[in-house]
Amino acid sequence: MSEPQGAPIQKIDPPFMLASDVTYQSQPPPQVQVESRGVTYAEAPPQPNVVYVENTPPPAQTVIMQDTYIAPISSPLPTTTTCPNCRNMVTTIVTEVPGSTTYILSVILCFVCFVLAWLPFVMSGCLDKVHSCPICRTVLATVRA
Repeated sequence: MSEPQGAPIQKIDPPFMLASDVTYQSQPPPQVQVESRGVTYAEAPPQPNVVYVENTPPPAQTVIMQDTYIAPISSPLPTTTTCPNCRNMVTTIVTEVPGSTTYILSVILCFVCFVLAWLPFVMSGCLDKVHSCPICRTVLATVRA
């Protein structure tokens, strides 16, 4: 069996296309000369039973955003606030991490009494408090010691 010559031409009938709808053409379609403003263009004539789809941009969507005021967190204790990331009303999770105050006090204690240099790392008052959202784990604030 010999294969048909030329490129396949597909007829598109919404909503689906069957394999039997594909036909082969042995020669290119006839060209039509169109003259516009003194320039001649070659166009293919419209094909019967072919759906032509024009590319149109999607309609513009209107997005309404509400600005909500989120109070700054300054307490070292868990605080109820609105998370700016997930927009839920949450009570923050507080994690204590060593900050600059911890390291400065540790260096001072190292010069005074070397044995006490570790003390600022276990004292809650010398550690920074990091507030984070319990739902999305976003860091909301850091309270310095």
